[in-house]
Amino acid sequence: MRRTMFKIILTLIIIGAGAAAVVLMQKDNRSETSGTMTIEIVDDDGTVLFDGVVPFEEGDTFFDVLQRQFDLTCATADYKPDPSCDVVTFFGIGYTGRVVLGIAGDDFSLSTDWTHAFLAFLIHDENEYMLATNGVSQIPFGEGSRIRIEKRSTESRESS
Repeated sequence: MRRTMFKIILTLIIIGAGAAAVVLMQKDNRSETSGTMTIEIVDDDGTVLFDGVVPFEEGDTFFDVLQRQFDLTCATADYKPDPSCDVVTFFGIGYTGRVVLGIAGDDFSLSTDWTHAFLAFLIHDENEYMLATNGVSQIPFGEGSRIRIEKRSTESRESS
């Protein structure tokens, strides 16, 4: 009887720890306040296409800010362009999200195909820009944040 009770309690503890881990991994980095941040968009040749301060609202994700400010083209599950960006196409344990293939403003347009080029998201950390380790839907930001979006080639740039 004691052995059965021990197994039941141990099973409940393991299930509880697993559920807690999943909940903690699903943090979506929504803004807790309204404010402004700086977004810089750079082409693959280093040309700055956009550098401006954009507003965000309480409850926004970084993707929400981009979608409100710019015209986006996202990827479908098989990396085909989807200009609507309506469907969340990537799911996993602890995340859901989108891949942004293109971004356009009033006087610029930047697009990629994911095969030869992609958009890299970099977060300024007071000294330098660091490559984001989260998808565009989960990038952390707040008042005064600086985020750079760069078009990058998928080909290596090794010299011969």
